[in-house]
Amino acid sequence: MRAGKTSAAAVLLAAAACATMGGSPAQRAALDQDFQLARGASAAVDALTVRFTEVMEDSRCPVGVQCIRAGEAKVHLELRTASGQSDDVVLSTARTQQRYASLGAYDVHLVSLDPPRRTDVAHPRYVATLRVTRH
Repeated sequence: MRAGKTSAAAVLLAAAACATMGGSPAQRAALDQDFQLARGASAAVDALTVRFTEVMEDSRCPVGVQCIRAGEAKVHLELRTASGQSDDVVLSTARTQQRYASLGAYDVHLVSLDPPRRTDVAHPRYVATLRVTRH
């Protein structure tokens, strides 16, 4: 019976250590440094958790196509602080649109989105490059 209690405690500790938004383990990232986050993944930065949920729009000019305008991609992120504050935000790759959001003492910046848009790839494996700073 003791082995059962030990196993249960180990499972609870592992679950607590891996608990993040979406139920998957969060990678660790440092404040004031760029980090990459795949769609569906989470990162813990200081006392903030960032989850990259989806690309809501991608109208960027495709590779190999000449466009009049560069276009933009819009990225949806879920933010949550250790104190329980949370927010859903949409950030844009366009320089003239919202490229960062604030929650508590943190600013989350969208640095870039990869891969570049292509006409021959229907469902790209998006990776956002983000940076979290304190203000």
